[in-house]
Amino acid sequence: MLEHFQLLHVRRRHTLPPNVKLCEAPTPLPPDELQFMAGKPYREFVSSVLWCQTCTQADISFAAGLLARYQLHPGRTHWECVEWLAGYLLWSSDYAITYEAPAAGADLTPGLGLKPKGYSDSDHAGCVDTRTSTSGYVFFMAGAPVSWSSKRQPSAALSSTEAKYIALSRACQQAVWLQSFLVEVDLRQQGPVTLLGDNFGSISLTENSKRHALVKHIDLRDHYIREKVASGAVAVSEIRTGTNVADVFTKALGGRQSTRKWLDY
Repeated sequence: MLEHFQLLHVRRRHTLPPNVKLCEAPTPLPPDELQFMAGKPYREFVSSVLWCQTCTQADISFAAGLLARYQLHPGRTHWECVEWLAGYLLWSSDYAITYEAPAAGADLTPGLGLKPKGYSDSDHAGCVDTRTSTSGYVFFMAGAPVSWSSKRQPSAALSSTEAKYIALSRACQQAVWLQSFLVEVDLRQQGPVTLLGDNFGSISLTENSKRHALVKHIDLRDHYIREKVASGAVAVSEIRTGTNVADVFTKALGGRQSTRKWLDY
């Protein structure tokens, strides 16, 4: 892919584009920027990257989604992020998703050891243009990711707790789907799916319906998680932010945080 877009010359990067706050380019573009962008295959590259993140490259989900927001009118800053992302893809080209086989002597009962474990997170008002938040989740089975997502929330959240509560609810929907899928392929799991988040307030909202003033304005569909927690289909627990893998699906992390969180799982 990088050869096709003539991006093999870029510098190898050990991180995704760090601390990026992209926004819409000015309309019209300044003459020098317009000339710079002439012939740049921005849309084609972003489309290819979106395909990669959908199939195997979960760690670029946020970067791919962020670049996709500006396909109609990209500028120089957007292209510089494309080149940085290309450098990361070049550096990480030898990495692959690896699933763990059962240990020697393990119980080989169908489905045992394949219980999904999910991580959920959200930033707060991270989109410069709309002030909406980005939800992210990832589910692991057999020691590797099987399902992931990084998407902007449809409306602005009034607090980080609200944003992370909405993110938990979206992750819960995927958890329930994974449960039903495993049943269909004769890998029924016992007990609830574990869903992990790093915000105590949002986790408490999944179990407590009495804090009405805090949630009365939230869309009813986002209270779906309460029903599933009450029925025992999903169990939500708190973890430290530093160990929440879903953090890389919600924002551009500085330094090597994104790479370290992903590779150290």
